[in-house]
Order: sequence, then C-alpha cells, then structure tokens
Amino acid sequence: MKKLFTLWTILFCCAMVCGSPYGKALQKARQVSGQAERRNARAVAPAPRRQAAEGAEFKQLYAQIGEVARLNRGVLPGPAGIAGLKKLCGPGRVSPALLKINDFKKLSEKNCPWAYVGGALGQLKRLPAGGNFPVLFSKAAPGKKEIRVLFADGSVKKFDARQFRSSCDVIDALRKSSRHAKNPAWIRLRVAASHIDKSL
Repeated sequence: MKKLFTLWTILFCCAMVCGSPYGKALQKARQVSGQAERRNARAVAPAPRRQAAEGAEFKQLYAQIGEVARLNRGVLPGPAGIAGLKKLCGPGRVSPALLKINDFKKLSEKNCPWAYVGGALGQLKRLPAGGNFPVLFSKAAPGKKEIRVLFADGSVKKFDARQFRSSCDVIDALRKSSRHAKNPAWIRLRVAASHIDKSL
C-alpha cells in the first residue's frame, strides 16, 4: 500500500511539473535542442557522392592529360578550342567520357561546354610552380552557376560563373590572382581564349 501511494505521488508530481509553466518551458527547450541537433547533424553530413565522383573524374582527367603531354615531349596538343580537344581525346589518350562528350562529329565550339587552352602553354615543365595556369575550364554561359578550372599542376578550382561573360574574362581573372602574372604563357592563353570566344 505504501509503495502504491509513493508511485501515485511521483506520477502526480510529474503531471504537475509538466503542466506548470516550468514544465512547458522545459519541454520547449528540449524541442529546440532537438531541432538544433538535427540541423548540426545535417551541417556535418558528408558531401554528396556526386561531388566525390566529380573529384575522381578530374583526377583521372589530369592523369590522362599528363600522359598525353609526356608522350608529346611535355607539350599538350594544340591549337586551342575544339581542334586541340579532338587531338587530346581519343583511344589511348583522354577519355571523352570524362568530359561528358559523346559525339565528336557533332561537336562545335558553340555546343562544347569546355574551353581547352592547354595547347597554348608550351612545355609544361617550363611553367613556374604555383602559377595556376589553366589547361581546361567550363565555359561561361547564361544560367550557369559555377565554372570549374583544371590547372596545369592538377588542382581544380570552382568560381562563381556570374562574374564571367567569356573565356577571356576567365583568363583575365586567373591572371590577376596569379603570382606569375607577367609570365608570357598568359599572353598565349589570352590569345587562345580570344579564338574560342570568336568561334562562338
């Protein structure tokens, strides 16, 4: 009987506390805490698999481009644009699948999403380290949110596409941020980008 009375007393007190302003505040605090934990869990969640896949594709792309240059005495095939891209890709060279190119016969500068300027760089080993010289980048286009640039050192960077209207804009912006802005390679890259823009 005493145990039953004690249990009833505990239940009564719990009901009183839950119904009191303090109890309601405590419940509200727990709800807010739970929402914050769920937000934090989403914030620290791992990056989508798609981003990881893109990173792996660019690593493969860089490895294959490097092999093409090695077999070509350290020089990437030219000229800039579609003509050079067709020489870069193919059996035993760069896989077109990594660039999402299915049919080279129908490919033109207007429908190609990539600006290939690597052929303007000359011998890659002569480029200064840390120069961030671009080899390939996605073209600026209306509605595009980001531009990805593959550099000669294998790094890949993303930029806000809204700040660019042409391939020349991309080259100019990259040159301004480079430690080696006076290197002659930038002049050749600018000319290559200009040829691409004129073909659009």
